[in-house]
Amino acid sequence: MDTRVLALQRWQAQDKDVAVHGNAANGVADALAAAYSSALASTMMRDFDRADAALAQAAGLLRAARPDDGGRAEAALAMLLAQ
Repeated sequence: MDTRVLALQRWQAQDKDVAVHGNAANGVADALAAAYSSALASTMMRDFDRADAALAQAAGLLRAARPDDGGRAEAALAMLLAQ
């Protein structure tokens, strides 16, 4: 991941792309990746409120998708939250 400020700002903006285009445009997996990328970039920029919002968005996407994986997706997201 490029850690320059402009690159982090681009990564951070990915959560807005998910909010605008929804998760149907590229699939739930891409929407989850975008939300987590935004959270990670936000954390690196010390914008913890934005990171929390992006992670909440990821959790909402996961709940809406209701994956049939025996809870593995929710466990993975919980590990990312701990990170």
